[in-house]
Amino acid sequence: MAGRQADALQEAGVHHTYAMLLGGDRGQVITQIADLYIARRDVLICSGSKRGITVSAPTNDDVAEAGAAIWVASTAGISRWATTAMS
Repeated sequence: MAGRQADALQEAGVHHTYAMLLGGDRGQVITQIADLYIARRDVLICSGSKRGITVSAPTNDDVAEAGAAIWVASTAGISRWATTAMS
């Protein structure tokens, strides 16, 4: 594992936060980020939690692309992970 990824995962553990590495090309990773965000958001909403979810990325462009994908996924009205789990 490259140094930056290892550092990020170690830092997440220190702060008791959740981190994961995703694989694939840029588009696949962005889609996975959006799907995971929506799935986690849905769990929080169903549990009555008032807590939020954050997404971190190395650059502002990465954040903008992930944010746009999350918006598109959220306006679709259903989580792809939720439909997979139901089948």
